[in-house]
Amino acid sequence: SDGAYIVAADPVGDDPAVGQLLTGLRGLVVQDLFLSPTAELADVVLPVQSFVEREGTFTSGERRVQRLYPAVPGPVESLADWKILAELGRQLGLELEGRSAGQVFARIAAQIPDYAGLSYADLAASARQWPEVGGEDLYYGGTAYDNRQGLGVQLAPRPGGEPPEWLAAAERRPSGDLLLIPISRLYDRGATVLASALLSLRLAELKLAIHPEDAERLGLIGASRAELSWDGRASTVEFSIEQDVPRGAGLVARSTGLPLNRPTEVRVRPASP
Repeated sequence: SDGAYIVAADPVGDDPAVGQLLTGLRGLVVQDLFLSPTAELADVVLPVQSFVEREGTFTSGERRVQRLYPAVPGPVESLADWKILAELGRQLGLELEGRSAGQVFARIAAQIPDYAGLSYADLAASARQWPEVGGEDLYYGGTAYDNRQGLGVQLAPRPGGEPPEWLAAAERRPSGDLLLIPISRLYDRGATVLASALLSLRLAELKLAIHPEDAERLGLIGASRAELSWDGRASTVEFSIEQDVPRGAGLVARSTGLPLNRPTEVRVRPASP
């Protein structure tokens, strides 16, 4: 390939082997908040503003769309992601919205069906909540923050679809002992939260989660750790046996030290004491 443009991702941090692929490119541009291992390989690094330095919106796991507001000023040399993309688009002759975060959201609402009909004003609306959060009644309301910046709007649930491809692959297990699946955790060990003392006890750990039947099939009952091997690599990890894990799959949190960025078939055996 001639080049790559990587935004808000660190594939080299997830899997150092990716670095060999990126160093062979004619050009690499990375747009990120930190000088990550991927950014260190880049020809050009575009610094962005963090979520506390800019305004915009986010959609939570419960499909609630909410406003976010700048809490502190960002460095003068950094820009919001959407401003960077809009300026690059202008240089390339593409028409991208870059005037304000509100107009970017209006474009989203006009083009993405799930957000149809929403406006920036809708997201900023607030109403009295029960219990009276932030009110004078400390027994019910406590000392919680009274949200006056908008409760947001919850998107309608999507209809159920087909199960993910990896689930069928895990059940088939054409080769290997398990299909190892990297999953996302809210508090991973990425650069954004790793330095926080407050969140240290909540950070994801490097631990394999497997179904009880797989643990018995692979001889892991009674063992404390498992040895994983794939593509000439090997790693020893702690594991937990969990009924909710799909049979044939092993789940491990991303950004916890295992160089894996996609579902991969692995061999599994009990680790030597």
